[in-house]
Amino acid sequence: RGRADFVRNLVIDYARLAEFESFKYKSSLLKETEAFSATVEQQTKTLGVMAFFTFCTMMVIVFFIQRRLIRRLVLLNKKVVSRLAGEKSDLKVGGKDEITVIAKSFEEFAHTIERQKKELLQSSLTDGLTNIPNRRALDKAFKKLLLSAHRQQWPITVLMMDVDNFKTYNDFYGHVAGDECLQRIAFVLKTVMRRPEDCVARYGGEEF
Repeated sequence: RGRADFVRNLVIDYARLAEFESFKYKSSLLKETEAFSATVEQQTKTLGVMAFFTFCTMMVIVFFIQRRLIRRLVLLNKKVVSRLAGEKSDLKVGGKDEITVIAKSFEEFAHTIERQKKELLQSSLTDGLTNIPNRRALDKAFKKLLLSAHRQQWPITVLMMDVDNFKTYNDFYGHVAGDECLQRIAFVLKTVMRRPEDCVARYGGEEF
Protein backbone atom coordinates (compact mmCIF):
# COMPACT_ATOMS: atom_id res chain seq x y z
CA ARG A 1 0.00 0.00 0.00
CA GLY A 2 2.87 2.28 0.91
CA ARG A 3 4.59 1.61 -2.40
CA ALA A 4 1.30 2.04 -4.25
CA ASP A 5 0.70 5.40 -2.55
CA PHE A 6 4.27 6.45 -3.34
CA VAL A 7 3.91 5.54 -7.01
CA ARG A 8 0.53 7.27 -7.20
CA ASN A 9 1.88 10.43 -5.54
CA LEU A 10 4.91 10.33 -7.86
CA VAL A 11 2.68 10.08 -10.92
CA ILE A 12 0.47 12.91 -9.62
CA ASP A 13 3.50 15.09 -8.96
CA TYR A 14 4.92 14.36 -12.40
CA ALA A 15 1.57 15.13 -14.00
CA ARG A 16 1.36 18.43 -12.09
CA LEU A 17 4.93 19.27 -13.08
CA ALA A 18 4.19 18.48 -16.75
CA GLU A 19 1.04 20.60 -16.57
CA PHE A 20 2.99 23.48 -15.05
CA GLU A 21 5.69 23.25 -17.73
CA SER A 22 3.02 23.09 -20.41
CA PHE A 23 1.35 26.19 -18.95
CA LYS A 24 4.68 28.08 -18.96
CA TYR A 25 5.40 27.02 -22.55
CA LYS A 26 1.90 28.03 -23.57
CA SER A 27 2.28 31.44 -21.94
CA SER A 28 5.65 32.08 -23.62
CA LEU A 29 4.25 30.89 -26.94
CA LEU A 30 1.28 33.26 -26.58
CA LYS A 31 3.63 36.15 -25.79
CA GLU A 32 5.83 35.36 -28.78
CA THR A 33 2.74 35.07 -30.98
CA GLU A 34 1.46 38.43 -29.76
CA ALA A 35 4.85 40.03 -30.33
CA PHE A 36 5.09 38.53 -33.83
CA SER A 37 1.56 39.70 -34.64
CA ALA A 38 2.40 43.20 -33.43
CA THR A 39 5.56 43.22 -35.56
CA VAL A 40 3.64 42.03 -38.64
CA GLU A 41 0.95 44.65 -38.04
CA GLN A 42 3.56 47.40 -37.68
CA GLN A 43 5.35 46.28 -40.84
CA THR A 44 2.02 46.11 -42.69
CA LYS A 45 1.20 49.68 -41.65
CA THR A 46 4.68 50.82 -42.68
CA LEU A 47 4.37 49.10 -46.05
CA GLY A 48 0.92 50.62 -46.51
CA VAL A 49 2.22 54.11 -45.79
CA MET A 50 5.18 53.58 -48.12
CA ALA A 51 2.89 52.24 -50.84
CA PHE A 52 0.61 55.28 -50.44
CA PHE A 53 3.51 57.72 -50.68
CA THR A 54 4.94 55.77 -53.63
CA PHE A 55 1.58 55.94 -55.40
CA CYS A 56 1.29 59.67 -54.73
CA THR A 57 4.85 60.20 -56.00
CA MET A 58 4.11 58.23 -59.16
CA MET A 59 0.95 60.24 -59.76
CA VAL A 60 2.89 63.49 -59.35
CA ILE A 61 5.55 62.22 -61.79
CA VAL A 62 2.90 61.12 -64.32
CA PHE A 63 1.12 64.47 -64.00
CA PHE A 64 4.42 66.29 -64.47
CA ILE A 65 5.32 64.21 -67.53
CA GLN A 66 1.82 64.65 -68.96
CA ARG A 67 1.78 68.40 -68.38
CA ARG A 68 5.39 69.31 -69.10
CA LEU A 69 6.27 66.82 -71.81
CA ILE A 70 3.49 64.87 -73.47
CA ARG A 71 0.96 67.70 -73.73
CA ARG A 72 3.56 70.10 -75.10
CA LEU A 73 4.79 67.50 -77.60
CA VAL A 74 1.21 66.85 -78.78
CA LEU A 75 0.67 70.62 -79.11
CA LEU A 76 3.91 71.00 -81.05
CA ASN A 77 2.94 68.12 -83.33
CA LYS A 78 -0.46 69.70 -84.06
CA LYS A 79 1.18 73.04 -84.86
CA VAL A 80 3.73 71.39 -87.16
CA VAL A 81 0.98 69.47 -89.00
CA SER A 82 -1.11 72.63 -89.42
CA ARG A 83 1.97 74.53 -90.59
CA LEU A 84 2.68 71.82 -93.16
CA ALA A 85 -0.94 72.11 -94.30
CA GLY A 86 -0.30 75.76 -95.15
CA GLU A 87 -1.89 77.40 -92.13
CA LYS A 88 -0.18 80.32 -90.40
CA SER A 89 0.37 78.80 -86.98
CA ASP A 90 3.01 79.76 -84.46
CA LEU A 91 5.33 76.89 -83.50
CA LYS A 92 6.35 78.40 -80.17
CA VAL A 93 5.71 76.39 -77.00
CA GLY A 94 6.28 77.47 -73.43
CA GLY A 95 9.19 76.37 -71.30
CA LYS A 96 12.96 76.47 -71.35
CA ASP A 97 13.95 72.89 -72.11
CA GLU A 98 14.78 70.70 -75.07
CA ILE A 99 11.21 70.83 -76.39
CA THR A 100 11.50 74.62 -76.69
CA VAL A 101 14.76 74.18 -78.60
CA ILE A 102 13.09 71.65 -80.91
CA ALA A 103 10.18 74.06 -81.48
CA LYS A 104 12.59 76.87 -82.36
CA SER A 105 14.40 74.56 -84.78
CA PHE A 106 11.07 73.65 -86.40
CA GLU A 107 10.21 77.35 -86.65
CA GLU A 108 13.50 78.18 -88.37
CA PHE A 109 13.11 75.15 -90.63
CA ALA A 110 9.56 76.18 -91.56
CA HIS A 111 10.69 79.76 -92.29
CA THR A 112 13.48 78.43 -94.49
CA ILE A 113 11.12 76.15 -96.42
CA GLU A 114 8.56 78.93 -96.88
CA ARG A 115 11.23 81.34 -98.08
CA GLN A 116 12.60 78.73 -100.49
CA LYS A 117 9.07 78.01 -101.75
CA LYS A 118 8.51 81.72 -102.41
CA GLU A 119 11.86 82.01 -104.16
CA LEU A 120 11.18 78.88 -106.19
CA LEU A 121 7.71 80.11 -107.14
CA GLN A 122 9.12 83.51 -108.03
CA SER A 123 11.88 81.99 -110.13
CA SER A 124 9.40 79.68 -111.86
CA LEU A 125 7.30 82.71 -112.86
CA THR A 126 10.20 84.99 -113.85
CA ASP A 127 12.27 85.00 -117.02
CA GLY A 128 15.89 84.52 -116.04
CA LEU A 129 17.33 86.79 -118.72
CA THR A 130 15.02 89.80 -118.73
CA ASN A 131 13.78 89.53 -115.12
CA ILE A 132 10.17 90.01 -116.19
CA PRO A 133 7.30 87.47 -115.99
CA ASN A 134 7.66 84.46 -118.24
CA ARG A 135 5.13 82.49 -120.33
CA ARG A 136 3.81 80.62 -117.30
CA ALA A 137 3.23 83.83 -115.35
CA LEU A 138 1.55 85.33 -118.40
CA ASP A 139 -0.89 82.41 -118.61
CA LYS A 140 -1.82 82.85 -114.94
CA ALA A 141 -2.21 86.62 -115.25
CA PHE A 142 -4.21 86.22 -118.46
CA LYS A 143 -6.71 83.86 -116.81
CA LYS A 144 -7.10 86.26 -113.89
CA LEU A 145 -7.63 89.21 -116.25
CA LEU A 146 -10.18 87.30 -118.30
CA LEU A 147 -12.22 86.45 -115.20
CA SER A 148 -12.09 90.06 -114.03
CA ALA A 149 -13.06 91.37 -117.49
CA HIS A 150 -15.96 88.95 -117.70
CA ARG A 151 -17.16 89.96 -114.24
CA GLN A 152 -16.83 93.72 -114.87
CA GLN A 153 -17.97 93.52 -118.51
CA TRP A 154 -15.03 95.43 -119.92
CA PRO A 155 -12.56 94.57 -122.70
CA ILE A 156 -8.89 93.74 -122.33
CA THR A 157 -6.08 94.43 -124.78
CA VAL A 158 -3.34 91.98 -125.69
CA LEU A 159 -0.27 93.23 -127.54
CA MET A 160 1.98 90.64 -129.18
CA MET A 161 5.42 92.08 -130.04
CA ASP A 162 8.13 90.38 -132.07
CA VAL A 163 11.55 92.05 -132.49
CA ASP A 164 12.28 92.34 -136.21
CA ASN A 165 15.57 91.07 -137.61
CA PHE A 166 16.68 89.91 -134.17
CA LYS A 167 18.35 86.77 -135.51
CA THR A 168 20.47 88.86 -137.89
CA TYR A 169 21.36 91.23 -135.01
CA ASN A 170 22.20 88.31 -132.76
CA ASP A 171 24.37 86.62 -135.39
CA PHE A 172 26.19 89.83 -136.26
CA TYR A 173 26.86 91.25 -132.77
CA GLY A 174 26.90 87.99 -130.83
CA HIS A 175 24.67 86.40 -128.20
CA VAL A 176 25.88 88.64 -125.39
CA ALA A 177 24.79 91.74 -127.30
CA GLY A 178 21.55 89.98 -128.22
CA ASP A 179 20.84 89.24 -124.55
CA GLU A 180 21.57 92.85 -123.63
CA CYS A 181 19.21 93.99 -126.39
CA LEU A 182 16.37 91.83 -125.00
CA GLN A 183 17.05 93.13 -121.49
CA ARG A 184 16.80 96.75 -122.67
CA ILE A 185 13.56 96.03 -124.53
CA ALA A 186 12.09 94.41 -121.39
CA PHE A 187 13.16 97.42 -119.29
CA VAL A 188 11.49 99.84 -121.73
CA LEU A 189 8.29 97.79 -121.76
CA LYS A 190 8.20 97.76 -117.94
CA THR A 191 8.53 101.55 -117.79
CA VAL A 192 5.37 102.09 -119.87
CA MET A 193 3.17 100.04 -117.52
CA ARG A 194 0.62 102.46 -116.02
CA ARG A 195 -1.96 100.44 -114.11
CA PRO A 196 -1.50 97.70 -111.50
CA GLU A 197 -3.19 95.12 -113.70
CA ASP A 198 -0.92 95.88 -116.67
CA CYS A 199 1.44 92.99 -117.35
CA VAL A 200 4.44 92.57 -119.61
CA ALA A 201 5.99 89.15 -120.14
CA ARG A 202 8.51 87.44 -122.35
CA TYR A 203 6.53 85.02 -124.46
CA GLY A 204 9.60 83.25 -125.81
CA GLY A 205 12.75 84.12 -127.71
CA GLU A 206 12.39 87.72 -128.93
CA GLU A 207 8.61 87.73 -128.51
CA PHE A 208 6.93 89.83 -125.78
